[in-house]
Amino acid sequence: MEMESKIVFFGTPRFGAVILEGLAKSKFKPCLLVTKKDRLGNRGKIAIPETKIIAQKHKIKVLQKEKKDEIYKELKKISPDIIIVAAYSKILPENIINLPKYGSYNIHPSLLPKYRGPSPVQFAILSGDEKTGVSIFKMNEKMDEGDIIAKKEISIFPKDTSFSLLDKIAALSLLLLLETIPKIISKDVKLEKQDDKKATYSKIIRKEDGKISWDKTAKEIERKIRAFTPWPGVFTFWKKNDKSFLRIKIIESEAIKEENFKKGEVFKSKDKFPAVKCKEGALILKKIQVEGKNPVSGKDFLMGNNDFIKTKL
Repeated sequence: MEMESKIVFFGTPRFGAVILEGLAKSKFKPCLLVTKKDRLGNRGKIAIPETKIIAQKHKIKVLQKEKKDEIYKELKKISPDIIIVAAYSKILPENIINLPKYGSYNIHPSLLPKYRGPSPVQFAILSGDEKTGVSIFKMNEKMDEGDIIAKKEISIFPKDTSFSLLDKIAALSLLLLLETIPKIISKDVKLEKQDDKKATYSKIIRKEDGKISWDKTAKEIERKIRAFTPWPGVFTFWKKNDKSFLRIKIIESEAIKEENFKKGEVFKSKDKFPAVKCKEGALILKKIQVEGKNPVSGKDFLMGNNDFIKTKL
């Protein structure tokens, strides 16, 4: 049975979709989804927000307005009780935040005030953190600075990518949200003010950020590969036979201790995989993809490209 309170959900990518799916199956089914517009994707196909697909599946009304004043007008007609935001990627204006009866709340995939901003999961992996989590906070007009009403911690495992970790945090977020909504309605929440002095910030990650610098340690590069999976990916360039450079994406790797080669030099590991000397240690290329070709294991790549060994990336 659905609750009487009217919940409006803001969100676009997979993280929001996982949470929306769970809400839709609970007694807290939202009455409206606000998401970004469909866009033109790869090869001319229309890319539909993942949250919209979930909303349509559960017969939830969808609003895809870009202008904030238009969104406000539509929400005012509904007079929502609660607004929940999960990966909407836009800062809501004060008039929307203050519209719901019980307030507006953001689900943020970090333990605030650590990693405010757009890429908290990637930055947790990049930094080599062993733990991260989710924070639900009451929104204000500033980015990720509202008072926290609920928080849960989760471990980061050595093989976690941003994709796998974000999925785990989304599942954890749903459980926490289902526990928290009744407290919001009954006004049984305690507000915890964030300590701005302890705040750290993540930034927008761009495609060019995926380029490897072999002047980093092997552990740093290995973390970057996991943090940037699936997007934007991590890549390097190989000049084959003095011809044009080939762009090589590194999908899976392993950091090892190795000091006998020059920085950026490719050599064969004991397990017969290609490896690259870094500033400290070396990186085994377990799985790679040459631009325009299918992904292959590093070992299979060497079978047809033995001249890769002893080159410099």
